[in-house]
Amino acid sequence: MKITRRQLKKLITESVSLLQEEEYDCIKDYMAMGYSRSEAQRECRGSVSQDKHPLDVDGDGQLTISEGPATSEMPASWQQILGDLLDRR
Repeated sequence: MKITRRQLKKLITESVSLLQEEEYDCIKDYMAMGYSRSEAQRECRGSVSQDKHPLDVDGDGQLTISEGPATSEMPASWQQILGDLLDRR
């Protein structure tokens, strides 16, 4: 099964959007606890280790398909695009 450029762009856009939303939520939570915006941003950026990618589950420095979520946990649009491709691992 091939993934088109349009589908790949959509997946990347959704991923970036999700990461931005998570950072926004983190900052909002810290600000609700009384932190200033700059302090909250520093705390949220510091909560993710700079030397380890947040998706690197096993900490080996490489991202692999086996580290991702199960297909059933992915957004419906991803399931439609990827089908059962990832379930074969």
